[in-house]
Amino acid sequence: MQLRLNTATADQIKNAWAFAVDKDHVGKRARMGNAWRHLNHSVITACSKEAKNLGIQAGMRYEDARTLLPELKVLVYGRH
Repeated sequence: MQLRLNTATADQIKNAWAFAVDKDHVGKRARMGNAWRHLNHSVITACSKEAKNLGIQAGMRYEDARTLLPELKVLVYGRH
């Protein structure tokens, strides 16, 4: 996968984005005490074509996606 990052254009990296959900809140109401949970509890649910070309996949942990592509723009939902 590192090879993909080395061959990525600046435009591909700029246009890479993903949605993630806090897996502890799927199907539950968010509680105030959990509003600032660490992002490691999030899972990628959808991503752009550019992100897919760079190795990001639905079902991947947020932490792994950011390790693979630190410039990835991620919107985490399912939080308070």
